[in-house]
Amino acid sequence: MNADRYATLKRHPFHPHLWVVWHEFTWRTVHVPQGFPTDFASIPKLLQWLFSTYGHYLEATIIHDYLYAQGSQNRKLHDQIFLEAMRDYGVQEWKAKLFYYAVRLFGNQRRSQRDFKRHGLLKVYPNAY
Repeated sequence: MNADRYATLKRHPFHPHLWVVWHEFTWRTVHVPQGFPTDFASIPKLLQWLFSTYGHYLEATIIHDYLYAQGSQNRKLHDQIFLEAMRDYGVQEWKAKLFYYAVRLFGNQRRSQRDFKRHGLLKVYPNAY
């Protein structure tokens, strides 16, 4: 097990619904820096009894948030990276595909950019603690 492939998180000091990457981690060529905030998976409240906002897909959701926050216009590539990361982190294939198709159908990078800015997700908080 390569420790720097896994996220270590702390609760965000100013936003109770956000967490911050405490130790940077890397998956393949994607490097998520220390201090990057995340809200985990964006699962509608109606479905949270069935799917948690975190699980084996935790790192994949952080990677996906990070890629979306970078502002690139290649949403399809980011969603494909999300799928590959879920597979690498051991998410069951049916669940990985379900989450992938959910972000393909309902994910919206412009909305995400607006939400990231509103919730402080475009900032990195390396010295928040």
